[in-house]
Amino acid sequence: MPYRRPAALLLAAGLLTSCAIVTSPADVTPDVYVGDPVVAPDARDAFGAGPVEDAWDEITSFALETSFQERLVDPRESSYTPEELTRGVVPRMTPDAGEGWSQLVAAALGGSTQAQEDVQLLTLFQVDAPGSRVPGNGQVVSSQAITDGKIGLVAATSDTPARLAVSFRQSATLTYEEADTPYGLAARKTMTFQLEPAPGTGDPGWLIAEYEGDLQLDLEE
Repeated sequence: MPYRRPAALLLAAGLLTSCAIVTSPADVTPDVYVGDPVVAPDARDAFGAGPVEDAWDEITSFALETSFQERLVDPRESSYTPEELTRGVVPRMTPDAGEGWSQLVAAALGGSTQAQEDVQLLTLFQVDAPGSRVPGNGQVVSSQAITDGKIGLVAATSDTPARLAVSFRQSATLTYEEADTPYGLAARKTMTFQLEPAPGTGDPGWLIAEYEGDLQLDLEE
């Protein structure tokens, strides 16, 4: 059940819930693992070590909470609302990006295949698995991991301020049942986000201006 989608321009932000994050791969099969990124010196010099660390924490938490939401990855669901696909995203985007994301969601819900695939890159929904259902415990997402993080500097231009470019690999195991037999889908994403410092102080401290990447779903062997 392969799905691969190249990048889309991101326009939104998110409302995050708490998530237990494991930061050591030595732990046995962690539900969630986030590795440390490699930070380019010019990125640290431009924004400071603390803000760069905050950017990593914010964007990885956003990715973990937004990518595979339980109701949205339930194959029995077929009806979605704009609220579901924007509330965790738009607040963490620049105004232009948020407006663009809202338009993309509207097009996706209106039936545009291209827009649906672009939305799925950030927030998977509309899983095509006829005959499948969520497992008995009601939990589809059994594990997630973010690895191979890199943070670099995007120089300012006449149109945009200096930004951070944050890239990483994200993987997840989605568990379903078909005819009472469990099976897993391996989800793999490579993502790059361009982040701008948010105006003022508070949360979020960084806003998504753009993103690109790809997503692939494969049956686990």
